[in-house]
Amino acid sequence: MNSYILWNDSYRVGIEEIDEQHRKLFEEINNLLNAVRESLDADIVEHLLNEMTNYVDCHFRAEQLYLEKHPRFKEHYLMHWEFTRKNMELVKMFQESRESAGREMADFLVNWLLKHVIHVDREYFLEMADLGLLP
Repeated sequence: MNSYILWNDSYRVGIEEIDEQHRKLFEEINNLLNAVRESLDADIVEHLLNEMTNYVDCHFRAEQLYLEKHPRFKEHYLMHWEFTRKNMELVKMFQESRESAGREMADFLVNWLLKHVIHVDREYFLEMADLGLLP
């Protein structure tokens, strides 16, 4: 299973609201990782998973408002949609087979979040800034 994910300023996209949400996502995923690693009660893990899932949904909506004028917005939106689909699949797996699904889910979340924030979100927000489309 991957390590905890620590926020650092190189992940910033330049919009404080989004950077704060990304920091919060790192925190939510670390809480979930800790619960899975510590083999906490499945109800606790499920609660943390639901909290994180709800927060991700709110974050995606906020981020999409900033990026809706990006020339490749649809591509970014589809990445969010694919994440949501995969996450819901993992939630269902967790509900059916708690322990093994918890580890797979944690690995997926860490890998996806790091790659998406560092390589996708940063690129999109930098391009939006270059186009003068950010506040």
